[in-house]
Amino acid sequence: MKRLMDFIEPNIDPERLYERLNFPDPPEDRPYIFINMVASVDGKTLLTDRGTTAKGLGSQTDQILMRRLQRNADAALIGSETLRIDPKLHYPEGVLRVTMTASGDLPLHTRFFTDEPGQAIVFAPRSVDKEKAAAIRKTARLHLCGDNKLDVRQMVSILRSQYEVKHLLCEGGSTVNGSLLAAKVVDELFLTIAPKISGGTDRPTVVSGTGLAPKNIPLLNILSIYEDNNELYFRYCITGYQEG
Repeated sequence: MKRLMDFIEPNIDPERLYERLNFPDPPEDRPYIFINMVASVDGKTLLTDRGTTAKGLGSQTDQILMRRLQRNADAALIGSETLRIDPKLHYPEGVLRVTMTASGDLPLHTRFFTDEPGQAIVFAPRSVDKEKAAAIRKTARLHLCGDNKLDVRQMVSILRSQYEVKHLLCEGGSTVNGSLLAAKVVDELFLTIAPKISGGTDRPTVVSGTGLAPKNIPLLNILSIYEDNNELYFRYCITGYQEG
C-alpha cells in the first residue's frame, strides 16, 4: 500500500488505512453518513450484467478496506436488490443492518436477517404490501416512512433518534446512493477504482436513478488517495452543492 496524498492523517502507516477513522461529530438530526463503493475505471460497479454481484471487481485489499469501514460504523445500509442477489452478505458483530424497500420483497432467510436476531432494520413506504410487511415484522424491525415513496430524511432521522446511530455506512447499490445524495444527507464518499474496464450501457454506475437536480449536485474535496497494485482508494468529503 502506498500513500499518494493524505490531508487527514499524513503520517499514518498506509498498511493501517481506514482502521480507525476520526469522523466529525454527526448532525443532531441524523447520522454522519459515508458511502463506500468500488468501480471500474469506466465507472461501472459490476463486471457482468445487472442481477449479479460485484465479485471479481475489487481486489483482496479492497475487501480488507471494506471490512475496516464497516467496523467504523454503528449501522450499515444496503439496498434490497443487493440483498436478493447476494444471500451470503454479512456484517461484523454489533453493526446494525439496515435496508430500504418499496415492494417489501426481501430475502428474510439470509444472514442479513438471521445473524444476531433483532439487529436488522427495514424501512419502507406506507404503500408496501401488508402481507409482506407482516412477514418482515416477524424477523426485523419495520418502519414505514412516506406514502408511496420512502422518505429518506425521515429514515435517517429515525436511525439517529431511535437507534442512536452516529455513523451510518452505505454500501449501495447505485439507486440507494442516488436517493441519499438527492436528500443531501451524504457526508463522505470512499471510492475504490479497480484497474479494469467493464463497459456495457446497462451496467450500473456508482450513482443511478433519475439523476440529481443541478441544485443537488454535490461538490467534493479529496481527503486522501492511496494505491496498491494499480488499484486506487479515494476518500472525498462533500463540501457543498452546485448552485442550480
